[in-house]
Amino acid sequence: MSRRPPEYVVDWTTSFGILGHFPQLLDQHVVDRIRPAFRAYVECVTDEGVPQRLWRAGAAVDGTRLGPDGFLYNDYYPSPALHDRAAELLEPVCRRLLGG
Repeated sequence: MSRRPPEYVVDWTTSFGILGHFPQLLDQHVVDRIRPAFRAYVECVTDEGVPQRLWRAGAAVDGTRLGPDGFLYNDYYPSPALHDRAAELLEPVCRRLLGG
């Protein structure tokens, strides 16, 4: 579950360029190495629900930015919409693996 595909180029000039979006440090090489150990692989790449409007605040907190409207916005962490999309993709695979 990420806003970027596992096949990406690391930008070594900034910390965000190195870590990027979740899951950090998980690239195509890592996926290819661990994938044979599992019976299924589900990839959910979307930016649905980002930015996510949160609540009024006087200052930003980690993972957010303060918008001109006085609300915090999540620009970093997976949004509820991204979780919903991941669940949609996981459900049929889980059902298949459970035999039903």
